[in-house]
Amino acid sequence: MKLEEYVRFNQLYDLYGALLTQRQSEVVRLHICEDLSLFEIAERMEISRQAVSDAISSAKIKLEVYEEKLHIISRTEKFQSLLRELKSMTEADERMQKIMDEMTEIWKTDSEEEQNGI
Repeated sequence: MKLEEYVRFNQLYDLYGALLTQRQSEVVRLHICEDLSLFEIAERMEISRQAVSDAISSAKIKLEVYEEKLHIISRTEKFQSLLRELKSMTEADERMQKIMDEMTEIWKTDSEEEQNGI
């Protein structure tokens, strides 16, 4: 499993794992959280390696279906992106305000010097 796939599977499991069957949830937990191989999970749960593989595959499909219907992860990612953009805009506005304040101060100083004949 590629790193991106692993991260995605982990996110889906964290969010929707409670919606899986008890057996699927346990298999996925052992695979993701305890980083056990399919063989190790099969030994621990006293089931075949194929049953472990099937449970993981089925869980992945179910978790993706939940996300397709509920869009919680995609909405969260979009929200975070918009927040970063808003923060960037706010920081830019603050920098612009600082520059304007400095320019105003320079203008005031120049105007005062002209009035005083300097």
